[in-house]
Amino acid sequence: MDANYGDVGASRVIFDMGADTGFVFIDNVSLLGATSTCNNGVMDGDETGIDCGGSCDACVMAPTMAAPAAPARPEADVVSIYSDSYTGNIAFDNFDAGWCGGAAVNGIMIAGNNTLEKKPGIDCHGIDFQSDRQDLSDFTHIHFDFYTNDTDLAGDVFNVKLVDFGGGGSESSALEVNINGGTMPQLVANQWVSVDLDITALGGIVTGSLTRSDIAQIGITTANVTNVWYDNIYLHKNTLLGIEDFNKTVFSTYPNPTKNSWTVKTESTKMTNIQLFDVLGKNVLSMSPNSRETKIDASNLKAGLYFARINTEFGTSSIKLIKN
Repeated sequence: MDANYGDVGASRVIFDMGADTGFVFIDNVSLLGATSTCNNGVMDGDETGIDCGGSCDACVMAPTMAAPAAPARPEADVVSIYSDSYTGNIAFDNFDAGWCGGAAVNGIMIAGNNTLEKKPGIDCHGIDFQSDRQDLSDFTHIHFDFYTNDTDLAGDVFNVKLVDFGGGGSESSALEVNINGGTMPQLVANQWVSVDLDITALGGIVTGSLTRSDIAQIGITTANVTNVWYDNIYLHKNTLLGIEDFNKTVFSTYPNPTKNSWTVKTESTKMTNIQLFDVLGKNVLSMSPNSRETKIDASNLKAGLYFARINTEFGTSSIKLIKN
């Protein structure tokens, strides 16, 4: 070009579009990366869930059935880590300690039952109760239930570890239970797997140390498992309540229907915990009456049908409640 068109600046590009158009000056040209709706944390575009479904990866489908109900056991013979069936009797310092880089689980409701769901990309769940250490020497069995819908189980492991501090300030020894595709019980897909093991001797899938007089932490490792849900984590003495004991739990409720509150009474045992759910399975109220008679406040609830899950030392029962 012979003509001087002036200083157009280093950032400008001149295109000769021909005699009819002349010269076109373009400035501040940059390339911007397109942001996918599949990773922006909201449900948009054609997604059916947050960042999933439609043109994104398929949404993770939780099991529709709850974990198997736990049997009725004497309250003194169970130490519950996580279960709707038994009263929680540990004061946790941190129920989700973030040992693998962040919070490991979401609490979700499956068929009216509280359940833990593994978060994507986090492979271990640390439960810390150093301030309320447990002597579990007399507890003979460990129990947990889990469910995965992974299609490829090669290399997948579900591991539960009891960490004993031995009177010190950190791990001294540990007892571990390892479940994979070749163990018994076996890691399988699309069904609840119930693990209930004698931990008074090593062997098979029980490894490590039998010392459990100063248990301060529990670790759950889900190596290579993409999607997993788990529930009913507890230790017990392998005792069951007799039918006659279980039948002692008789509830009376009045008024039902109600406008303001329900009174719930039992004849022979204390109610340790009550959880109230609406028909969609949402937990709308929780209370720990520790008595044979209590009131459930319905004044702030919408009219409709509710289900009360009531824990006693003889087991768990559910009753229907109606709010006018």
